Amino acid sequence: MLDGLAVVARAVFYAGALLAAGSVLCLWLLSTLPAAERQGLRVVAPIAALAALVAAGVGVALEAVFLAGNDWGAALDMELVGFILDGPKGLSLAVLVAGLIMTSLILLARRAADWLALVGVFAIAVSFGLTGHTRAAPGVLLNALVALHVLLLSFWLGVFVPLYRMSRGDPMRAGAVAHQFGRQAVWAVVGLAAAGLITLHQLTGGLVTALATPYGQIFAVKLSLFVLVMGFAAYNRLRLTPALLRGEAAAIAHLRNSLRLEAGLLVTILFVTATVTTVTGPGVS
Repeated sequence: MLDGLAVVARAVFYAGALLAAGSVLCLWLLSTLPAAERQGLRVVAPIAALAALVAAGVGVALEAVFLAGNDWGAALDMELVGFILDGPKGLSLAVLVAGLIMTSLILLARRAADWLALVGVFAIAVSFGLTGHTRAAPGVLLNALVALHVLLLSFWLGVFVPLYRMSRGDPMRAGAVAHQFGRQAVWAVVGLAAAGLITLHQLTGGLVTALATPYGQIFAVKLSLFVLVMGFAAYNRLRLTPALLRGEAAAIAHLRNSLRLEAGLLVTILFVTATVTTVTGPGVS
């Protein structure tokens, strides 16, 4: 039960942090977003950031419960919580909190606040590489790969809210956003796949070796799901986006259905990732 709660908390944390960062990235990178959707992202970012903060706090509390032998009272033991946060985990959480607070400033709709929010996005990405399995690896390659992975996945996740909202309106306006995102997402797909494979290789000493471990097997499931997501992205770019740009009424319903399936796969990937980082590790066989 404790492991299950920890996985859920971490998945919610991942979703909140990525959505907060992605909302800011979409505001910066997608000039075709209508004013209403831009304002919507300015609201989504702080809400997602708050969810990530709460989930991160719950995660620390659950870790305290685990260390105390499933004593739920330990969740409020500040001495034990302080012990957990004394080290890389505390540094990572501090950088994360700073990043989430800065991304929330996007709500102010001021140029200076937008710049601070962008800095917050990079702080969130960096925080992911300051703890966990990559922390113990020598050098900075894995830390950089994790940060890149977070940035690219955030951008991908951030576009879902505005595109889904637009999938109930004018197909040509949705098509313009999907077209601009598609041109930029091509590089995100390549970067995400490369970063994932290199990270797995570095953590396990080889892709073949990785498949002999629970960590590598779950990671392989994650990559397989990601291939399915890329399939939907390819479909959107080659078939659906041109139909939207032509103003075809049926295309808008297809976009909505495609976004639902793609979002479901991404949520599954987040839960698989949470499972990988919570109940197993690269050294477990």
